[in-house]
Amino acid sequence: MKKGTDRLPTENWGDIPGAGVNLTGAKKLTWWARGQEGGEIVKFFAFGAGHDRGKTFADSNAEVNRLVTLEKEWKQYEIDVSQSRLEYVLSGFGWVVSAAESGDRREVNFFVDEIQYDKPCLDERRLLLSYDTQRFSTRSDAVLRNVAYTYDNAIALMAFIAAGERDRAASLAEALKYAQE
Repeated sequence: MKKGTDRLPTENWGDIPGAGVNLTGAKKLTWWARGQEGGEIVKFFAFGAGHDRGKTFADSNAEVNRLVTLEKEWKQYEIDVSQSRLEYVLSGFGWVVSAAESGDRREVNFFVDEIQYDKPCLDERRLLLSYDTQRFSTRSDAVLRNVAYTYDNAIALMAFIAAGERDRAASLAEALKYAQE
């Protein structure tokens, strides 16, 4: 396909240069998950794409994983990544379900939410959140949880300039410019 017209992500097992993300400084990977019925066994993992195949542009770290027996209620899980090499990450999060480990179930249905790395990003571009919401308290909270409206950020940018906080203003301006491009 012609670049820019792809409708699906291109598979990359370590063959494409410059595709990795630098997550250096992350201490842990966390996520929330639950099973539809409870008792579902899922292997959650990070890293490893092309690492064991000796690919030139593979993940900088071998796979790290955690085998989890899910409950019917939401629960937070984590993987310690503090000792991992994180300068070039292709596969930041994934999961595998095995029929043998799941008691030969034909279907394993589970839900995942709020996947994130515990990594300080103080010097990186980012927009300010428009709302402070409660976790899963209402449908609108779930929808608005990560909203960052341009108008709200433009007003905050002007407030930072007026208050003489040039570094914060510059950081926010750079994030708005990046989002526009």
